[in-house]
Amino acid sequence: MNGTAKSDVIMVGVDGSEESLVALRWAAEHALRTKATLEVISVYEPVPASVWVAGMYPIPYESEESWKVDAERRLAEAVTEALGESGPEVAQLVIPGSPARELAKASGRADLLVLGSRHAHGFGRLLGSTGASCIRHAGCPVVIVPCDMKTDRSPAEVATI
Repeated sequence: MNGTAKSDVIMVGVDGSEESLVALRWAAEHALRTKATLEVISVYEPVPASVWVAGMYPIPYESEESWKVDAERRLAEAVTEALGESGPEVAQLVIPGSPARELAKASGRADLLVLGSRHAHGFGRLLGSTGASCIRHAGCPVVIVPCDMKTDRSPAEVATI
């Protein structure tokens, strides 16, 4: 411990995928039950227009700032899609870098990191590379929410899946 007290923060990584929206819904329900603050993080990896390859990335951005603006817009849309217009208030943070590295680093100020899975069945296939890396390197406990998860399950039920 670094002597700094944490303040009941549930952090959830969102990339706009349906799996991450399921994780966001679960995290929002858990935050409401525990009266914790919900922090939603999206990590983007800027690719300069000079190395853009058609079909690999949606559009070639001219600057890192344009990547950030688009990532902020996409995150706001994902939060609205997952939680609705009248959903709970959440802190939204968009940062550049490697998703696994940045989520693990940011988790040092959280009490719980919540991520979605890419697969519904089988523990070996439950974890993607970001989830596996975060489990090893996060600064707090990590919950991996299966993509077929209902939001009314408790953390204990999630841990047994």
